[in-house]
Amino acid sequence: MEVIVAAVIFMIAAFGIMTTVSMLRPHNLEVSREIEASYHAKNMMDYLRGQVDAVAWEANTGPLETGIPHSNTIGDYTINWTLTEVNPADYPAGLAPRKLSMNVYYPD
Repeated sequence: MEVIVAAVIFMIAAFGIMTTVSMLRPHNLEVSREIEASYHAKNMMDYLRGQVDAVAWEANTGPLETGIPHSNTIGDYTINWTLTEVNPADYPAGLAPRKLSMNVYYPD
């Protein structure tokens, strides 16, 4: 009888441990995908920063154009961004700062 009770207790403990381990694995995968998404967003911001010069800023064209949604796909990740001018009436023409809003989407 003691062997049967010990075996049942062992099976319950083993089931609990296996359930815990199986729950951790998908969580780690999700975290790594979130980190990869943040690296893609950082790389896109670095690219956009490199595109800033007086001509592009004044022309308001290309990836720095304000008021329209932009998009770029890198592998499974889709990066969407929009630039808007911040209080353009408070600054001389063409010198208003721009605010970047960015989202990164990826499959689950």
